[in-house]
Amino acid sequence: MPSLLDGMGYMRELDMGDYNAIEWMQENTEGSPVILEASEDDSSYSYACRVSANTGLPTVIGWARHERFWGRDHAEVRKRIEDVRSIYSTDSEEKAVELMDKYNVSYVYIGRLEQQIYQVKTEKFENETYFEPVYQAQSQYIN
Repeated sequence: MPSLLDGMGYMRELDMGDYNAIEWMQENTEGSPVILEASEDDSSYSYACRVSANTGLPTVIGWARHERFWGRDHAEVRKRIEDVRSIYSTDSEEKAVELMDKYNVSYVYIGRLEQQIYQVKTEKFENETYFEPVYQAQSQYIN
């Protein structure tokens, strides 16, 4: 019988790729590396930001409504959401790296949700000059 205290239990049914990838992150990351993952302007306690919510790792922008509720500047929240979209959707490795450096991003998470929300241009993440794949499955991380 599954534990009733397993906060990630629902993921086994929803997206096993996310579940396995988050488990990998919990076991293989040290410190507090910043991750890039999907967030939307109307997100609040939704499936967006699931990696940071389940690992405790910082992300570029968490649940946007939650961020605004706790006093973060609305313009800053919008800018971060736009920058996240740009990193995923740009064809330019240089632009992606520039924005990732701005937020000190160590890991880019590309799961089904990111692929559904953004037109993810994965080709740029294959350039080993800038990126190194560290985990791949149904969902992947790129460092």
